[in-house]
Amino acid sequence: MMRYALSLRKRPTPRLRSMPMVVAGAFGEAMAPGRRSGDLAHSAKAGRSAGRYGGETGVIDQAARRRLAEGIRHLANGRITNDEFEDQYGRAAAASSDPAVRALFWQGAWMLYSDFTTTRYAGSQRLPRDTRKHIVRWILFLQSTLPYEWPLPAWWQNLAWAPVHLLTLGLSARLRARQFRRSGEFSVWPFRRWTDYRAALRRPVYLRGPSL
Repeated sequence: MMRYALSLRKRPTPRLRSMPMVVAGAFGEAMAPGRRSGDLAHSAKAGRSAGRYGGETGVIDQAARRRLAEGIRHLANGRITNDEFEDQYGRAAAASSDPAVRALFWQGAWMLYSDFTTTRYAGSQRLPRDTRKHIVRWILFLQSTLPYEWPLPAWWQNLAWAPVHLLTLGLSARLRARQFRRSGEFSVWPFRRWTDYRAALRRPVYLRGPSL
């Protein structure tokens, strides 16, 4: 089982009720249901992989995107557990040269589960409908050739902000989250524009076969 934090651990995940806060892994603001405040320090660790290429938008690795899209779909429909997802897909995604792959892993898929429990999202543990709708959009983006245009801060920026978030009781994190949302059409993240999202909906390359 892969563990990204050296001595930093994540708290157990309660049953998810809504879509996770996709920007939590990068900024360390109010965490997703499965990533509570104890994960603040780990968010800086996540950012080290997510931002180590400086947030560039030019690198597009279609093979890596297809691979992660496959893994997220298998995780979301209960075909594999979260541990299997990390072992089979997570390591490569975290080290990808494509900013979209890193962002969709750290700020998307990684926010769905806890490292303390092994979970299969099937039956009574099936993900909520709203969360599955967001995941479908993640997959649509990964199947596109669009660059990732949202801010992707370097790891040292996340590390520097972590104590500030603690000292301000999360106020600075909320302000950074607000700034992030203003960088594009946040309701269609990881797409930056509604027009791009609508265009992708007309070409649902991957969304065939069993649904989420």
